[in-house]
Amino acid sequence: MERPKWVAIATGILAIALGVGYLLLVQLLDYRGGEFLPAPLDPLAVVGGNGLR
Repeated sequence: MERPKWVAIATGILAIALGVGYLLLVQLLDYRGGEFLPAPLDPLAVVGGNGLR
């Protein structure tokens, strides 16, 4: 085979491996649990509502 063809094959294998690794990492982190809560819409809820004036 020509060199460019080998480079394309190696790059494709690397891309697939990175994609599968990323999916496994996301599944692992999701498996740990914990409830995903949306960010608060009120900025004062973040600082405790004491006003900071």
